[in-house]
Amino acid sequence: MVEAEINTANKRQQIHFWIYFVGLCLFVVSIPTSPYMITVSQIIIGLNWIAEGRFNSKMQKFLDNKPAVVFSLIYFLFVVGLLWTNNYKNAFQNDLLHKLPTFTLTLFIVSSKSLKINQIRFLILMFIASVLTVSFIGTYNLLFADLATYRYILPYGSHIYYSLMLIMSAFMLPWIIKQITDKKKFLILSLVLSIWMIIFLFLLRSLSGIASLSGVFVFMVIWFVFKIKNLAVRITITVVFLLVIVSSTFVFNYIYEKAANVVHYEFEKLETHTAEGNEYVNDTTKTLRENGHLVFIYISEVELREEWNAISEIDFNGKTSNQQILKYNLYRYMASKGFKKDREHFKLLEESDIRAIEDGVPNYLYVNWPGIFQRIHQTIAGTFIFKETQNPEWSTFAQRIDLWQASITAIKKYPVIGWGTGDLFEAVQFGLVENGSYYYVGQDVKPHNQFLLILISLGFVGLLLFIGFYTFTVVKSKGYKVLYFNIFLVAYGINMFGNNPIDAQLGQSLFVFFTVLFCFLYPRKNDEKVF
Repeated sequence: MVEAEINTANKRQQIHFWIYFVGLCLFVVSIPTSPYMITVSQIIIGLNWIAEGRFNSKMQKFLDNKPAVVFSLIYFLFVVGLLWTNNYKNAFQNDLLHKLPTFTLTLFIVSSKSLKINQIRFLILMFIASVLTVSFIGTYNLLFADLATYRYILPYGSHIYYSLMLIMSAFMLPWIIKQITDKKKFLILSLVLSIWMIIFLFLLRSLSGIASLSGVFVFMVIWFVFKIKNLAVRITITVVFLLVIVSSTFVFNYIYEKAANVVHYEFEKLETHTAEGNEYVNDTTKTLRENGHLVFIYISEVELREEWNAISEIDFNGKTSNQQILKYNLYRYMASKGFKKDREHFKLLEESDIRAIEDGVPNYLYVNWPGIFQRIHQTIAGTFIFKETQNPEWSTFAQRIDLWQASITAIKKYPVIGWGTGDLFEAVQFGLVENGSYYYVGQDVKPHNQFLLILISLGFVGLLLFIGFYTFTVVKSKGYKVLYFNIFLVAYGINMFGNNPIDAQLGQSLFVFFTVLFCFLYPRKNDEKVF
């Protein structure tokens, strides 16, 4: 009788374990694919945890893991921030809800039955497979789908966080395959797929992702130089690193010179009529430039309309294939060549230029430039416009600078303990108004910098505690001894300077998943060499 009850209890525990494991698999697969299923998977894990019972033993197991307890305290920092907030609705609906997995998922995983190494590897492979699948779908969209902009390549989620997934997957795949099998063909395949994921990262044109990848690249070079004893290999790595730095600097400088070029005009001496006698529109209040040339001067719409409609099936007042207003795109393209916008200069355009304009290409340089060059050029040019006019419209980086400045202004008002957990939007709006910025006024916007966000919410006291709690977690759990967790820390840390990953569902999921994986799940004895 007793033996039967024990067998029944064991079977029940096995059922709960496999429900838990399936929930984890669903969670890791959903991170790149479905925010909705991320929530569903956590509900499954949570309900199973409750249904399993054994609360005393599970809570004791959790409390015995001091790094896990301290990591969970990060969530309660923001709970304490309720004491001085004025916006409880936003605090509960956004801040505390989005950060809840820092406590709940950590509790559920750490207090549950430990996973075997093969199960952990399977979770990692499921995550990588999901990331790869999204990259293939994205490539199909890029080649065959009718997209308004490259930003719609991804079928799910944000390129900001997906780029982090690509970086982690690219580095982890060969490592995991090497642990599973010694067959070289699988290792070679994993390396090919890793290279593909890095290529796809560049196809996304995610500057924050490329910045994170650059940081990881520098970290890996330093790691290899110090770890590898073979002098020839160390010298080779150093030389390759220097070549990459020099070539990258050369490319950046080339793009910078194109974007930073400014053609100076004497407005009072601008020509007023075309060669045919038609009047030019010279709007000198608009500061948009292409390759240094002002876009909204020397415009003869009458002449351009006649010429354009005579050779193109898209009406002059219509839209490009990527849904941009065609005539404005035409103005920009002609300005990028240094042309006046009239009949005489329109006839200098070649058929390839017309096709590019119809496709929404705003600058003739972009016709032959890879996408990432275009993105860097747009960012630099938009930043120069912002510097000159304080209008951040033309660059997401300039928009971030605008928000950073507003956030710093807000922090100065309550520097010690911040505005409180729910008052983030009010704080940023305060900063925007104080700075005289208008682009984001009236909108609920975040700082696009995780450190500034924490400073706004919890002040310098909260930021120091946040850093202290996380540092304790990483050091005490010895997670820092796992190379791939260090890669995550570098990539995620760089991302935090330009985004608010912990305050977004995808970013929060990555933060919790990799911290729990490498600090609490992954056994140290299986930290094999890279290759």
